[in-house]
Amino acid sequence: MEPSALRKAGSEQEEGFVGPRRRVADLGMVSNLRRSNSSLFKGWRPQCPFGNDKQESLSSWIPENIKKKECVYFVESSKLSDAGKVVCQCGYTREQHLEEATKPDTFQGTQWDPKKHVQEMPTDAFGDIVFTGLSQEVKKVGAWIITGGSHAGVMKQVGEAVRDMGTSGSFPAEYILDEDSQGNLTCLDSNHSHFILVDDGTHGQYGVEIPLRTRLEKFISEQTKERGGVAIKIPIVCVVLEGGPGTLQTIYNATTNGTPCVVVEGSGRVADVIAQVANLPVSDITISLIQQKLSVFFQEMFETFTESRIVEWTKKVQGVSLRSLYKRSSGHVTFTMDPVRDLLIWAIVQNRRELAGIIWAQSQDCIAGALACSKILKELSKEEEDTDSSEEMLALAEECEHRAIGVFTECYRKDEERAQKLLIRVSEAWGKTTCLQLALEAKDMKFVSHGGIQAFLTKVWWGQLCVDNGLWRVTLCMLAFPLLLTGLISFREKRLQGVSSPVARARAFFTAPVVVFHLNILSYFAFLCLFAYVLMVDFQPTPSWCECAIYLWLFSLVCEETRQLFYDPDECGLMKKAALYFSDFWNKLDVGAILLFVAGLTCRLIPATLYPGRVILSLDFILFCLRLMHIFTVSKTLGPKIIIVKRMMKDVFFFLFLLAVWVVSFGVAKQAILIHNERRVDWLFRGAVYHSYLTIFGQIPGYIDGVNFNPEHCSPNGTDPYKPKCPESDVTQQRPAFPEWLTVLLLCLYLLFTNILLLNLLIAMFNYTFQQVQEHTDQIWKFQRHDLIEEYHSRPAAPPPFILLSHLQLFIKRVILKTPAKRHKQLKNKLEKNEEAALLSWEIYLKENYLQNQQFQQKQRPEQKIEDISNKVDAMVDLLDLDPLKRSGSMEQRLASLEEQVAQTAQALHWIVKTLRASGFGSEVDVPTLASQKAMEEPDTELGGGKKMEEPGDSYHVNARHLLYPSCPITRFPVPNEKVPWETEFLIYDPPFYTAERKDAAAMDPVGDTLEPLSMIHYNMVDGLRDRRSFHGPYAVQAGLPLNPMGRTGLRGRGSLSCFGPNHTLYPMVTRGSCAQSWWRAHGGPGHRSGVLALPIQVYKGYMDDPRNTDNAWIETVAVSIHFQDQNDVELNRLNSNLHPCDSGACIRWQVVDRRVPLYTNHKTLLQKVAAEFGAHY
Repeated sequence: MEPSALRKAGSEQEEGFVGPRRRVADLGMVSNLRRSNSSLFKGWRPQCPFGNDKQESLSSWIPENIKKKECVYFVESSKLSDAGKVVCQCGYTREQHLEEATKPDTFQGTQWDPKKHVQEMPTDAFGDIVFTGLSQEVKKVGAWIITGGSHAGVMKQVGEAVRDMGTSGSFPAEYILDEDSQGNLTCLDSNHSHFILVDDGTHGQYGVEIPLRTRLEKFISEQTKERGGVAIKIPIVCVVLEGGPGTLQTIYNATTNGTPCVVVEGSGRVADVIAQVANLPVSDITISLIQQKLSVFFQEMFETFTESRIVEWTKKVQGVSLRSLYKRSSGHVTFTMDPVRDLLIWAIVQNRRELAGIIWAQSQDCIAGALACSKILKELSKEEEDTDSSEEMLALAEECEHRAIGVFTECYRKDEERAQKLLIRVSEAWGKTTCLQLALEAKDMKFVSHGGIQAFLTKVWWGQLCVDNGLWRVTLCMLAFPLLLTGLISFREKRLQGVSSPVARARAFFTAPVVVFHLNILSYFAFLCLFAYVLMVDFQPTPSWCECAIYLWLFSLVCEETRQLFYDPDECGLMKKAALYFSDFWNKLDVGAILLFVAGLTCRLIPATLYPGRVILSLDFILFCLRLMHIFTVSKTLGPKIIIVKRMMKDVFFFLFLLAVWVVSFGVAKQAILIHNERRVDWLFRGAVYHSYLTIFGQIPGYIDGVNFNPEHCSPNGTDPYKPKCPESDVTQQRPAFPEWLTVLLLCLYLLFTNILLLNLLIAMFNYTFQQVQEHTDQIWKFQRHDLIEEYHSRPAAPPPFILLSHLQLFIKRVILKTPAKRHKQLKNKLEKNEEAALLSWEIYLKENYLQNQQFQQKQRPEQKIEDISNKVDAMVDLLDLDPLKRSGSMEQRLASLEEQVAQTAQALHWIVKTLRASGFGSEVDVPTLASQKAMEEPDTELGGGKKMEEPGDSYHVNARHLLYPSCPITRFPVPNEKVPWETEFLIYDPPFYTAERKDAAAMDPVGDTLEPLSMIHYNMVDGLRDRRSFHGPYAVQAGLPLNPMGRTGLRGRGSLSCFGPNHTLYPMVTRGSCAQSWWRAHGGPGHRSGVLALPIQVYKGYMDDPRNTDNAWIETVAVSIHFQDQNDVELNRLNSNLHPCDSGACIRWQVVDRRVPLYTNHKTLLQKVAAEFGAHY
């Protein structure tokens, strides 16, 4: 190569790395480079066309500034090279090692570790590369594609795809693809434009570039570019196609840095392993499950996976926070593929009010969607600890309910029958449920109390009868059913109007829920009358026929309750059905009454306990009578009153607690003053409780004031079982000896507090409850009315005890014939696809009408008009503010044009001078030198340094298990979630030991690698000046080292912490003003300065999930908050005067509280609590 040509290439090379900085190029990394110190390069000598001085300078500069990594400890590997030679653990043969590496004295007998046995040395890699097109103009594209850079697998496909799209690629050097002689290695892919060659001292091992690649991607994602006055952050995403073990490490690092990952299911290997477990809870991702998936997707390599490797895979898969939005499954799925629904759920869960409204407006099944969102928000509000967030969720839930009501109102006004079809239509998108069921589960009382829904329920209640039939007609036909043939009852269907089909008319009449209900009422009243007759008149030692009839009646009630418990047409499962059954108060009352009846019947059948049996049955009669309240909840008159009585029962319960305090306190004091040593328990209870309770109602004991004292009415020694013991008295004078004034005073105070204070408090509570419930009684009654209608809609037509015939028929059908239960289409109907599509299209059309009406009403509001005017004024102000910017932009264009003209003028002058000089004009002396103008495009240099904020984790003890320990090259032993507790067996658990060396070693605990220094440490107590007690109670100590109470971390020793066991820290957070600027101590320690901070409020106290924690050392903190409301506060000014940047004792600064500030997740949580405490935005 000629010197001029080389200079040209060199200049082009320089321009190539400066000019194209604005283009977006592909970046490749390779891990399989051949070592430069092999025998092939031993006899190399630099060949350079430059002079000897330049050659010597270059030869000395390269080794001084460019390093290589060399293995210094040869350990024979079980694998052989492609040529069949013995290789080291690093992948190189013995001949490719230094002579000292084969006979090391320092590392003899230790295991090979790349962190210890690979060292940096001056490079001896020299050579010539011919660059052919590095400075040529490249095509600008909008993204960087970073791959592994090899000519294999997905990387090869990506390179070819970029080449086929015409995007500028192709490595600008002469690179020959020699795939045949590579063996297990691969070549670089020539379709990549740039390569970063990574050398970690090993050979033939894939994935060594992953740590550097992760740091590069993170650095790129943290940069910002300013375009048009707006700072735009560079987005980055990790796309996973197929992949091997190294790919999992790449995904793990990406998700740890907050990079979103897209896993393409079906592409094979790692991608399919992650996709298979993506939707599972973390607790279900176990070692056995990952082992099973690896055996399926890594059939050829599975035998080479060790147990520790599988554990590491499990930990990384658990750490990858991926959730597939759509997942194909060959089995039954509850939800269909609906992206709009999924986005709506996401917006609702994130509490994005405006976004949820926009997505809901684009949804198809809008009524069901609004009711489902209402249910989700109400359930989330129960789990939310923050009161403000809970109230926001409930407000959004109410808004969703109003939207459902608005759309249903539009539909009901347009067509009542089609609107009622929407109520009972099975929605595949929302779990095969109906709008009515969603409203009932969400307890949307306003929706259920809508006139259209109540009309539908009334229609169901009357069955095939016309709703305008009077109740007296129904009752008359029930008592004299031949009247059905007279046309007294009208039916909705025309075929039933005629009297020619008496059987069909009778069947339609007796299966109507309203008729079934009244028949059951008559039957229940007959049961109660017969029960009362037996208890009061006909209770014989041997059961009579009336009593046997009661037993048969009750058996039919037991059968009906059993049917209700096991009736599951929706296939919810026995456990869920049982939970729903026992969630109803009346069902609990039924079960209690039946169990009490069984207990009384058992005692009644035993001659010795005949009377106790009658007592139990008498008490059971009370429960059966209370059951009548549920029957009358359907009444529009009695139903609301029964609801009010149920609410007042809670008030009575709290009142009885307060009343019991006064009754017992007065009764015990009175009994102790009047009676001496009463040992009879029954009379003791009467005097202390019973008489005190009767005093409230005016039955005051006559002897309490000593006026009506009569010794004949009492027993002096308490021997008469029918008389109370006489009070303290003077036997000689026949008068009481107790202080009458004291007992009278106690009686007055007692009556004052109980009769006046407590009883009036109870009346006030009843009044408040009545007024509060009365406003919503109608809604509550309409809501609860559905349960009664649904119960009698599915109930057999025959009343007890004749219902046993229906139960026998159901037993034959369900148990013997195995016929599944079916829900009546009147409450849940599965429509055909065409009919459902037409119905949903009609719903969408009316939803648009509703939204238009809402927008029109919103614009007519005075507040909205004022807001619109304000927005217009702001827009005008913005336009006026932008005018100077436009002028400055025009000025910059004019200056650029002027610079271009000056450059052209300089070129013209240069040409004129040159021409005149060539023509002989002028002399060579004092010729002005004209510098050539060269336009250089400088890239944007203003880069943001903000760090991407990590999302808070859902589980505890997560940061303490990150594989990379901070500020050191130590890698933790991988610990999956299921192996974190110490109680869980983990036989292969062998974490490394690490204790950082610190300058202040005197204040630190010993290293801990031997037991002798540790024997002086006393755990779980105050050890000298150090408190080694944990906030969470005593912790275990094993082999002289304490164990982290939160479980395994994958690292032994004390790490970078100062002591073994708990390391107590203080996190003071000082805030000022309403804008919530905060000062806080970043790494704990005493943040309080004497006389500066005061009145701290404790925010948190306990274990901190810190990445510095280990198995034997962890951080526990006390976080306190101090707030200065006034900016001119004296103590705040004193604090500001103490903030010195050079202070080495504390790292202190003011910081605006914002969720984008790069902090640990726990620190963000603490700041969020403080911001919520003072009502500040975070």
